[in-house]
Amino acid sequence: MTLAYDKPTFRVFAIVDAKYSANSKEPMHVTDPDKTAEQLAPLLHADKQMIADRLKEGKEKGKDQVEFGKVGRGLSQKTKQKIEKLKLPGIGFIKESTRFYPNGTFASQIIGFARDTEKQRKMDSQGILSVLRVWKSKWTNFYMVKKAIFLMSGIITIVNC
Repeated sequence: MTLAYDKPTFRVFAIVDAKYSANSKEPMHVTDPDKTAEQLAPLLHADKQMIADRLKEGKEKGKDQVEFGKVGRGLSQKTKQKIEKLKLPGIGFIKESTRFYPNGTFASQIIGFARDTEKQRKMDSQGILSVLRVWKSKWTNFYMVKKAIFLMSGIITIVNC
């Protein structure tokens, strides 16, 4: 029985600065904020006007790229693929991960949780509570291998930490 694992998710962003398309035959930035917003909104379950405003505001303020806050984070692989099929210029993704507990709260007080922290420009998961925190502080080398063995009720489970 797997108690917890990292599940891949995606964060969407939009390049709004035309300089990214300077040496390209195809546009590499958002060329039509209203059309882009109209197509993205249903897939992000967001307001079309909010997305259009974010894109236009980014261009007006001279930003290179913009993100869409909470609605643009935690996207599934399926949603990412639907957005990619639209072939919208300037839309890209950053791969992230989130902890997934397939058994809900089962053993959550023992497992604890990990939080992403930035160390020397590299994202790293840091154990915050319970077993994950103890193992991070006591057995750093073991933790860095990203495997933890939990002994619970006689069951040995390997979990990606």
